[in-house]
Amino acid sequence: MKKNIIILIIFLIPQLIFAKLPVFFDCNKFLNENGNTIFEITHKISHKDLQFKFFEEKYHSQIEIDFSILNQNDEKLYNKKYSALISINPQKIVNTSEEFYIDKIIAEVKPGIYQLVVKISDMLNENSITWNKTFHTINPDKISISDIEINSFCKSDTTESFANFKRDNIIFLVNPNHLINPEIAPNFVYYFEIYKPNKKIDEFYNLHIEISSKFGSVHYQKDEKMQLQKYKKVFYDSVSVANWESGSYEIFLTIFDSSGNKITSSNEILYIKKGEKKISKKDAESEYKFAKYFLTSQKKRIYENLDNKSKIDFLEKFWRENDPNPISEVNEFKREIIQRTEYANQNFSHFEDGWKTDRGRIYIRFGKPEDVIDRSFNYRAKPYIIWKYYGFSGGKKVYIFVDFSGQGNYKLVYRENDEKECTDPNWANYLGPYFDVRELE
Repeated sequence: MKKNIIILIIFLIPQLIFAKLPVFFDCNKFLNENGNTIFEITHKISHKDLQFKFFEEKYHSQIEIDFSILNQNDEKLYNKKYSALISINPQKIVNTSEEFYIDKIIAEVKPGIYQLVVKISDMLNENSITWNKTFHTINPDKISISDIEINSFCKSDTTESFANFKRDNIIFLVNPNHLINPEIAPNFVYYFEIYKPNKKIDEFYNLHIEISSKFGSVHYQKDEKMQLQKYKKVFYDSVSVANWESGSYEIFLTIFDSSGNKITSSNEILYIKKGEKKISKKDAESEYKFAKYFLTSQKKRIYENLDNKSKIDFLEKFWRENDPNPISEVNEFKREIIQRTEYANQNFSHFEDGWKTDRGRIYIRFGKPEDVIDRSFNYRAKPYIIWKYYGFSGGKKVYIFVDFSGQGNYKLVYRENDEKECTDPNWANYLGPYFDVRELE
């Protein structure tokens, strides 16, 4: 069974990274001279999603990649498991949102239908993700087009870096999520190949390339008359998207014969998303109030020691790296936190803004509690309120707030399953002799 597969697995371990477990995968098919299909599976992982440990003056993470090829009967034809060690310098740990690990698995198979499975695991915290797709190979007996590969850039390079991403000493760095921010990278590069059967006589064909928005407006087009003298012909171009609006776009490729008859076609989707409006110096501290409760103590110390410009950059990176859906035009996470902060200011303000209070802080972190026990008028006890949140992997979270002054200014005295908060050792004494511990269940 294995004799039907030729495997050319090339593993690149550059100085980049991954973790839990938003991994962007992209698989592109190409054809070689033997009529076999080459699968190129790119996976990209942001450093911010990895678990790191500090030793030998660097931060280190390790991932395991488990790659399998199965036939259409789910029989495993090939399996390869390997690991990659990722190391970064301490001064780069603050910029993990911009650093990443990227790699490519390359496999050659004979014509047929195959299921490709890639499982990536973070060895330090055991988070994992599995990518599973079924593919038909490219038909070598007719004129055909490879997949359209979307690249962040292409550039000449004669070193040994990014060996998996090179063609004729040119690096084509694949952009696996097909997302382009024109404010960071105003160009992207498409790459594809056209193939002809070996016995096909040389003829002239017309190639039409077009990129249009979802509304049908054409932003790029190119026509070329070509003759397929060898088994394949390579096409790539750098496209400027600096003036394109945010949204989805589609690349269309169509091949016509000399009489204008359509022979074959292919298409691919890409996404444009411009960054949010820059944060001014004046707004930096205002923005910080939304972010501070989600930062580690180390990140807070880093922020406090930055100059104004660096603070603005820090906050912009924070919102970008926590955007749950980068393709959408709105950062849903930021919008939710702003709404929670506004609610806290409206409902918990007492001699200070509501977002600064204990209830405001917990509300901003977790939102509306799922269960509330209000004991504002208990006899022989200070007024207190219990908030409960369910659905967390470590168990429910419980918070008790006490109004020591009797004027509505509640302070946190007890927490359960939250290492970021503290419990007052005397918390039970504040609740009076009639407090029922079953209220914490």
